[in-house]
Amino acid sequence: MLPVPDKKVGIEKSSKVHLWVVPAKVQGLWCGNGPFHEFSLQLTQRHQVAEGTIHRRGRERPVSGRIEGATLRTSETKQGSLVLEIAGDQMRVTGGTGPIALTRGQSFTRTQADRCGA
Repeated sequence: MLPVPDKKVGIEKSSKVHLWVVPAKVQGLWCGNGPFHEFSLQLTQRHQVAEGTIHRRGRERPVSGRIEGATLRTSETKQGSLVLEIAGDQMRVTGGTGPIALTRGQSFTRTQADRCGA
C-alpha cells in the first residue's frame, strides 16, 4: 500500500501498487562460445521457471532455475549454481557458487539451428 493523503476517493487514502517484472525469453538452444564451444544448453520456459539440459561431448546434466527480468539463476547442484545475464541472443555467466562459478565471463549464443556447430 502506498499512502496518498490527497486521494479524493476511498476511505483508506492509499493505493495498491503492483510491480510486474517480465522474464527474458530463454527458451531454445544456446551454443557455447570460446572455451564453452563444446557446450550446448537446451532450455524450456514456463513464465519465470526455466528447465533444460546442458550437453558436452555426449554427456548431459539437468539444469533448472528462475528468471528474474534478464537474469537466470540456476538451482544449486553439487557443482554449484550459475547466474546468467541475458541480452538479446547472448547469455553471459556473471556469477554463481561452487566450482562451476569459475566459468564467469563465458557466454552462450541462441541459435535457430537444430544443433550447435551446424
